[in-house]
Amino acid sequence: MEMDEKVHDSCGVGFVAHPTERSHRILQLGLEGLERMPHRGALDSEGETGDGAGVLIDLPREFFARQAALLDEAGRRPNPEDIAVGSFFLPQDDGERRKVYEIAENAFHRFGINVLCWRWVPVEVSILTGRARDSMPRLKHVILERAAGWDDDEFERRLYMARRVIDTDLTAAGITHVYMPSVSARTLVYKGLLRPNQVRAFYIDLQKAEIQPRFCMFHVRFGTNTAPRWELAHPYRCLAHNGEINTLEGNRFWNGAREQELTSPLWGDDLQLLRPVLRNDESDTASLDRMFEFLVLSGWDPIRALMALMPPAWENNPHLSTELRGFFQYHAGLLEPWDGPAFVVCAAQNMVGAKLDRNGLRPARFKIYRDGLVIVGSEAGIVNFPESEIVQKGRLEPGEMIAIDFETGSFYDSTACFEHIANLQPFHRWVDQNMVTLDTAPIRDQTVMVTDQARDEQAITREAISFGWTLETLDEGLLEMAWSGKPPVSSMGNDAALAVLSKLPKPLAWYLSQRFAQITNPPIDPLREPDMMSEDVLVGRRGSLLEDSSQHAKLLQLKTPFLTPEELVRLENIDDLAFRSARIDCFFPHREGEAGLERALTALGGKVEAAIRKGASLIILTDRGQDDQRFRSRCSRRLDTFSIRSATIGCV
Repeated sequence: MEMDEKVHDSCGVGFVAHPTERSHRILQLGLEGLERMPHRGALDSEGETGDGAGVLIDLPREFFARQAALLDEAGRRPNPEDIAVGSFFLPQDDGERRKVYEIAENAFHRFGINVLCWRWVPVEVSILTGRARDSMPRLKHVILERAAGWDDDEFERRLYMARRVIDTDLTAAGITHVYMPSVSARTLVYKGLLRPNQVRAFYIDLQKAEIQPRFCMFHVRFGTNTAPRWELAHPYRCLAHNGEINTLEGNRFWNGAREQELTSPLWGDDLQLLRPVLRNDESDTASLDRMFEFLVLSGWDPIRALMALMPPAWENNPHLSTELRGFFQYHAGLLEPWDGPAFVVCAAQNMVGAKLDRNGLRPARFKIYRDGLVIVGSEAGIVNFPESEIVQKGRLEPGEMIAIDFETGSFYDSTACFEHIANLQPFHRWVDQNMVTLDTAPIRDQTVMVTDQARDEQAITREAISFGWTLETLDEGLLEMAWSGKPPVSSMGNDAALAVLSKLPKPLAWYLSQRFAQITNPPIDPLREPDMMSEDVLVGRRGSLLEDSSQHAKLLQLKTPFLTPEELVRLENIDDLAFRSARIDCFFPHREGEAGLERALTALGGKVEAAIRKGASLIILTDRGQDDQRFRSRCSRRLDTFSIRSATIGCV
């Protein structure tokens, strides 16, 4: 079908695969699908350089065994089953490249991997123009061989550790212009700052009939928030992605916070080499790719890993089975969702698959043909194949996934994927036996009551001023919501000074703002989007996500992050050592200024650490109980202004 190249949209992505066949036909069909999506990719101002395009295929071991024999002085041909290949984007400087070779070879030898040879990647540079040509790195393959009787999983883990050590050592050596698109015994990436119709012509390997993969994943990039570079082209080492990860900073933060809890019998002491798992200087797709790769190499089933990272909207779905609900509840305590909108295709171990996030705001279509061929893409018509040969076609619904298992030759539809993950472990039983709510948790003192609910007018006014309430906020915001049950409607925009630039004191929350994606935002209101969003919060100690345990489900589930005074008292009186709490005041003398704040923050950290060492797993930071003296030093001049509104606040 003809595509209108004047119509541009977000990235194009997909794959062609066959459960049992290896053939050059699959590669050609994948490249055809890529070349039919020029409208999905962006061009720079010169109109010649694309944002990036590429393919990921399973490693053609026979081909690279022959290449190794051609480059070996003695002509030794290694066993193709023992072959791995690393793809490198290298600096132009000869001296820097020699240093990279040395660092890389030392890392591979450290993990028992033989370096057979380095091979220049055959490319047709003449098709490049402008910025793509000016910024092109030198491209090399390193052909590797396993040196011991490891199974495929162990070989892949050693390659992964070597790659991480190479990254670390290159940084220490001050060499920054090096990127490894793939280092694997299973897959190989060909990508770059290319247009879709340039990939086949640029990489001469892709024209060779000897390359016969089982699948070909392809992607053309439409960059929105990062300037195009060779290394930012997709696919990454395991996946390609259409959309954006809106929750990226939170995902990185929480993963980093819990890394110290990681333990794994597969990695042992080598786990320290893999920290940090994520980097803050990479794109959202690169980060998701790193997380998915790490989980799979740590022993997670690939379908499980992708389902846990990008769960469907399960919390308010009444149709989920007990087992499947247990799976998602268990993993909610281990990982925060990587929320899109996003359509992801991935390859790991002996599987290739496609997943749509819970929002479902990216197109994802698939077709299965009579001979077993499967085509998945961000739109229909990307591969010219007879419609009469189709036996099944459809589109992924929000949260759904499909997969092909090459080991068994099976196609998993979304139902099969859900059934597969639900029965990997007795997750639902672990959750039922260990997870509690405020209603079901045992309480030490059933007679405890909330007191001090009555406050005089001045106390209410004091609190309003302390927390930055203004008359405008009360009249146009709080009261409107209280009486109508709806958020206030006002004109767009805010002409108030940024908190950091204001001459007036501002509440802490005013210094923070939510960052949104630049294309399509997901639903963000759990009141009007209850099917898509949940306010559930899990609190308690977290275990290592690399080792399954019933104790990982020993968490307290809160239906909302906002607690009433009664609920807070109940939380503090839970009769379970796993939920022991400590209340710590967050005050400092205002007259001491910035120095006092700094001392108070340092002291606060010490108090929290001491409480944790004494067994607390829930820390309650409180701003209740400020005394009049400290209050008056800040706000006495504003009391009269607010007194007229204090009774109204009390009613609300």
